Amino acid sequence: FEDKELSLNYDKLFFSGHSFGGATMAELAVQDKRATGVLLLDPWFQASNENILFTPINKPVLSLRSDAFEKWRGIRWNIFQYGEVNKKKGLSGYFKNSVHNSSTDLLILLPRELVLIKKIKSMKTIQNEIQDHALLTRVFLQTVLEYKEGEKVSIQAQVLERFRAELKEAQREDSLMLDE
Repeated sequence: FEDKELSLNYDKLFFSGHSFGGATMAELAVQDKRATGVLLLDPWFQASNENILFTPINKPVLSLRSDAFEKWRGIRWNIFQYGEVNKKKGLSGYFKNSVHNSSTDLLILLPRELVLIKKIKSMKTIQNEIQDHALLTRVFLQTVLEYKEGEKVSIQAQVLERFRAELKEAQREDSLMLDE
């Protein structure tokens, strides 16, 4: 990027965070009108103001939790509740077999270590999780940026259609489990 001139629009921002950072971004998106969309990666709302779970942000939201959090009732309920409140403009779900660190750089930095300590099943699992998260995130961001208010097809439907088309083209299995 050093030899490129970048133009930034500070009036249209995407907020993204993982774990406690995801919960923080959810709170910030309610307060900051510049938010264009929100990407929450395994948000952990335990330390947040409980009101955030019941406050819609009225912006496109992609909230991905881990399969591991599905087993923790309190955490799952909080994330699911947030997804319910924001489902009009959002997608909420998880990838099968994902863990809390699936959406962090630990998968890239410490792959063998995560397999050795049995946090991840195999190197192939790591590769699949990185590809799944990256693809869905990219498709979500592109769709929100290209979306025109008043379109007949919702952002959610467009994201899912594009995501699944790219998976099919790459001959990859769809492991995304959406909340209904």
